[in-house]
Amino acid sequence: MKTILFLVADGFEETELAAPFDLLQRGGVGVTLASISGDLSVRGSHGLQIETDILLKDAQTEEFDGVFLPGGGRGVKNLCASPEVATCALAFAAADKWVAAICAA
Repeated sequence: MKTILFLVADGFEETELAAPFDLLQRGGVGVTLASISGDLSVRGSHGLQIETDILLKDAQTEEFDGVFLPGGGRGVKNLCASPEVATCALAFAAADKWVAAICAA
């Protein structure tokens, strides 16, 4: 089974996380939500609070087939401000794995 690592930042756009998450899972793809902050709890741009599965710093990225970045104004700013996000995305690209983003991400 393919598995995708979703990088989730405070301020993510709820639809841009939920719709791809749902479609991938319905298609038989495993999805793991990784918070880029030090807290498993992440709040979306419209107030939806979710619990992620892991922290990005603890992710074994080599176990995933791809990485996904949801958009959202403040969420994208938080993604861009994180050196760990850049390192992660570049590692997936260098390994010729999927790197996907939606909207501003």
